[in-house]
Amino acid sequence: MLEVRIDRKAYVSEAGTERTVLSDVCFSVAPGEVVGLLGPSGAGKSTMLRILLGLDTDYEGHVRHGYRRVGVVFQEPRLLPWMTVEENIRLVVTDGMKPPDIGFLLESVQLRHAAALRPRQLSLGMARRVALARALAISPELLVLDEPFASLDARLGGALAESVARWARSTGAAVIVATHDLAQAMERVSRLLILSGIPARLCADRPVQAAGDGVLYAKLLAEFAFLRAGKPGHAEVQQLPSAQASG
Repeated sequence: MLEVRIDRKAYVSEAGTERTVLSDVCFSVAPGEVVGLLGPSGAGKSTMLRILLGLDTDYEGHVRHGYRRVGVVFQEPRLLPWMTVEENIRLVVTDGMKPPDIGFLLESVQLRHAAALRPRQLSLGMARRVALARALAISPELLVLDEPFASLDARLGGALAESVARWARSTGAAVIVATHDLAQAMERVSRLLILSGIPARLCADRPVQAAGDGVLYAKLLAEFAFLRAGKPGHAEVQQLPSAQASG
């Protein structure tokens, strides 16, 4: 179980001015849950994810979980340029872990023939898919995704989002995914967390009872103006590896 409580997160400018970006954010995520995180650009979604990952400790509150293996996909793929795709994926596998099936992982993100390529030979969308394969290589108990499908077309992004949801259900992993696409999220997540306001607060924590719930979708669009810019995404399903298959 992941428990997050952020009473206050502030930044101090070079001029010494303090700006609070997050306030009164409190939620938990159970194993097997796929939780969508939405908010306007600049609301603090990435900051919140950095806090729950332990990368930012300068805040008031606490984050608690007992997960040993945490997979992360940042907005920037963060691939090492001197390594091949395969080497970048193997980099996260530590001693004692079962070696992952690189071919299966790459096939899962539709990059079967990219193993020998280097990051400079990849588009941004391809690099993000490599980052997803790398995150899955450790069979994470918690998977944190920050806009992982932003540069993909609707069909491919939707297919990968569905695959992540299926993978989470089959392995019992907890997933948090920050996204701008409300329609796509509602097809795959079990809950929606919505940040809004200045400073950003958790304004909604809504269960998604059924995929594509039109009533909830309409209510959220009416309540949060920034969500109206989202574009629906629908795509075929392609399965991602189970914990056993990915090592």
